[in-house]
Amino acid sequence: MSKPKIFIGSSSEGKDFANRLQIAIKAWSNPDVWSDTFDLSKTTIENLENNLPQYDMCIFLWTADDTSSIRGKEMRTARDNLIFETGLSIGSIGRKNTIIVMEETAKIISDLLGLTVIYHDFSQSISIVAQQIKDYYEKIMKIKKAENENIKAFLTLNSSICKNITNMWEFISESKRKSMSLSNCRPSTIPFRVASVKQ
Repeated sequence: MSKPKIFIGSSSEGKDFANRLQIAIKAWSNPDVWSDTFDLSKTTIENLENNLPQYDMCIFLWTADDTSSIRGKEMRTARDNLIFETGLSIGSIGRKNTIIVMEETAKIISDLLGLTVIYHDFSQSISIVAQQIKDYYEKIMKIKKAENENIKAFLTLNSSICKNITNMWEFISESKRKSMSLSNCRPSTIPFRVASVKQ
């Protein structure tokens, strides 16, 4: 079985953690850090649009690099561009295949509460996060396998039903053809002469 391709996105400040995560998950995957895959002659959006579809999973490291005022309260948040890039990933490869590794002190925007989020202290060991990502990937692969088996069974059933319908249609058509042939038949008239009998 081939290893899954994984994209790791981060801010410039979170790049060191991204590099450590890349090493930690390399045993079971083919991870790429954003800085190693981007074409410098293209914009960030162009790079993401071109590259993201080739990945099985995308991981975005939401380090608390910015401070935002939300309803009068100062809160630590991830960079706006990183949040935007996470949205591009969701649109490209799907919500289930996009993971946020988020600093415990950062705030997640309400529209993204349905995403898979792993909270982590970025100053601590990366091994726990790496294992959580592996466990999640194996979980969604089991779900996909079950879904594929259900689809295969559905298609097999449909194929059998279609075959039965085709056989039935052919039988009805043949029956109609024979019925029409019989209705077109007429009793044959055999000419005969009545011989005169001499007395």
